[in-house]
Amino acid sequence: MEKYNFQIRVTGILIENKKILLVKQRIEQNRNWSLPGGRVDAGEQLEEAINRELLEETGLATRVERLLYICDKTDCRPPILHITFLLKRVGGEIIGDTHKLDLLFYNRVLKRLVAIDLKIGKFKPEYSGQMRFYLKWLERYEMMEGENPPIGIILCAGGSREKIELMELDKEGIAVAQYWTHLPPKLEFEQKIIQIYTQARERLERRKLITTNVQREIDYFYELKEEDAAIEDEE
Repeated sequence: MEKYNFQIRVTGILIENKKILLVKQRIEQNRNWSLPGGRVDAGEQLEEAINRELLEETGLATRVERLLYICDKTDCRPPILHITFLLKRVGGEIIGDTHKLDLLFYNRVLKRLVAIDLKIGKFKPEYSGQMRFYLKWLERYEMMEGENPPIGIILCAGGSREKIELMELDKEGIAVAQYWTHLPPKLEFEQKIIQIYTQARERLERRKLITTNVQREIDYFYELKEEDAAIEDEE
């Protein structure tokens, strides 16, 4: 029996103030605008895929209202199953032409572009969608042959480390860091550096433990330490 391969793509229709959301893309010469969306990743649910694509391409957080239609495109290889949903905005801000990267570097050791986005205030989940958009754009239009995919750093005034870890942004090449508006006293500065180093070591050890014991039942949870809670309250 011949094996049948196809890809699944999702798009979303978002209507606000009697206007429909379109994104400008470099697809074909006769079609520069299209519905936001993209390919469904392996193991990803359809609703998760379209919400992810909207966040990456537009910066908007959305939810699925209902399924609109399903169609197929068989004149390409592999054939495409196309699914379109009606969406509703639940948060976020549209990424427009006025949104520019604050800093862009090239790391010769890592052989990759490093994008830095500066934010005023504490970290918000929607910032990750904007960074995903930047990284996808850099990978598509700026990354050269022989380079590794770009990575991004979101610089904020603070945020919950536990919540940031739950988002697992490191798997997508995104890191969240905190900046200081003034240099603290020397003793406080040294203590902060030691604390950051210790916390980083602990996170690395936890990841190694989980990675090297994937067949063992995990019967523990990471508990927020009292000193961590105190630091977050101060922020």
